[in-house]
Amino acid sequence: MGAAHPAGPAGPDRLLRVVLGMLRSGGDAGGGLAGLLHRLDAGGLGEQAGSWVAHGRNQPISGRELTDALGTDELDRLAARTGLPREETAAAVAAALP
Repeated sequence: MGAAHPAGPAGPDRLLRVVLGMLRSGGDAGGGLAGLLHRLDAGGLGEQAGSWVAHGRNQPISGRELTDALGTDELDRLAARTGLPREETAAAVAAALP
């Protein structure tokens, strides 16, 4: 069983707050949305991330791809804030981003 967050288990509202916080801060690298897009591009997800801010269909990414691009330390921090295991957090954030 995953560790519960002190304020209760993760839900859609908590996940949304975590994702928005990640976008505002840009994670350790800073830079907000632009910083996140840069990190995803550097992690090999530039085409997918670019599709989210361009016209046309948004390309999905997997939780594993997100973990590879952002690193396990960043995903562990996000997981601690959601109360979900890293893999579930990565999958949920990957689904929420596009």
